[in-house]
Amino acid sequence: MFVKKTVRRLEMSLFTQKRFFLARCIHVLFFVALLLYAWFSPPSGIFAEGTWSEAFTDTIGIGSLISGGFLRIWAASHIGAWTGPQQLQALTLIMSGPYAYVRHPLYIGNIIIGFGIIFLLEAFPLIPLFFALAALHHILVIPAEEAIQKEKLGRGYDLYCYLVPGYIPKVVPNLQTFSLRRNFLLKELGSTLGLTAGAYFLKWLESPLHRRSIVDVFHWLAPRISL
Repeated sequence: MFVKKTVRRLEMSLFTQKRFFLARCIHVLFFVALLLYAWFSPPSGIFAEGTWSEAFTDTIGIGSLISGGFLRIWAASHIGAWTGPQQLQALTLIMSGPYAYVRHPLYIGNIIIGFGIIFLLEAFPLIPLFFALAALHHILVIPAEEAIQKEKLGRGYDLYCYLVPGYIPKVVPNLQTFSLRRNFLLKELGSTLGLTAGAYFLKWLESPLHRRSIVDVFHWLAPRISL
């Protein structure tokens, strides 16, 4: 019996690692696509600097970055140290904060942030890729996570899934009961700030003058590094 439990734990551990590795690959692929778009996309007359359309897309982009990052921090403050793969090892069911309204607030935050970056860069041709990657994450990663949670938490998690939707809340969150707990890891705040800094770097990279400065720096460093 002990051997079976040990083997099962090893199988679930490998299963979890593969799914989270796939999730990281999806995030990296989307960032690489944004990087290539920011570097190679020609300037658009519709969203030229100083126009109302650029101000509109920048406002939506910045607002989405802020709201998505805030949702992630809110969710992380209720999970505490159980973020990422470690969350699946938790033996308690989190039903406070955003988890009282949706089961996957961290992923919702990622989607909002992704849309924010697309609007900030005016990278609308990448929307189909964004939807495809989000669908891949929903089909392959999230069901695996929920299967592990059901195995660990039993009927309590089944009831939670029945009562609480995955992405779209049934009721509007009550702001009077809003609370931020102090037990989330600082790395979550660092990750959110890093995503924001990365988005602004891509925005900065859209300028041909800025891209040229990077090329000039590379040409200056290349012979010195080779020595």
